[in-house]
Amino acid sequence: MLKGFKTKELIFLTLMGVLMFLIDFSISSGIDAASGISGIGYIVSGFIFVGLGVFAALVVRRFFSITILGLIYGVLAIPTPIFGPPGFYKIIIGLSVGIIADLIVFLFRYKKLGYYLSFTIGNLLTLPIWIFVLISFGLPGVDAVIKIIWLVIGVYFIQGLFGAWIGFKLYNKIKNKKIIKQISG
Repeated sequence: MLKGFKTKELIFLTLMGVLMFLIDFSISSGIDAASGISGIGYIVSGFIFVGLGVFAALVVRRFFSITILGLIYGVLAIPTPIFGPPGFYKIIIGLSVGIIADLIVFLFRYKKLGYYLSFTIGNLLTLPIWIFVLISFGLPGVDAVIKIIWLVIGVYFIQGLFGAWIGFKLYNKIKNKKIIKQISG
């Protein structure tokens, strides 16, 4: 799976996965606590999450780079309330969404449209997973999420598109920096 990855690429992807987790966790936790709905904070943090994911995937344009980000995120999320109660199932969520996103980017030959579609679809896929976890673990908030499901779908869709746009803007702004060239070169 990791054949062909350079050490610097793996380090970069790991650091980006950690950064994505820290930002998501720090923003989402407060919103989740205030609302009483596990996972609702992602509505705010998702834009940053998707933007950083696209940026990282653009720097390391290799198959499995998004999957690695998902794996790192899933491992870090194990002891947290992200995606529901603590558990190893979060690794499966990260890997599943990551591999689907990687496949879409690959099928679109690493073109811009592929990144927009992969992160929008990947973002939307987290919604049924989130609802499944809430139901499976008997967590509160399922009814509240179902009542606003179309709003959440709309927000996740916009997050995917706008987050990808943020990722492209960030990448285009610093792609010629020496450190980015060293990582991707």
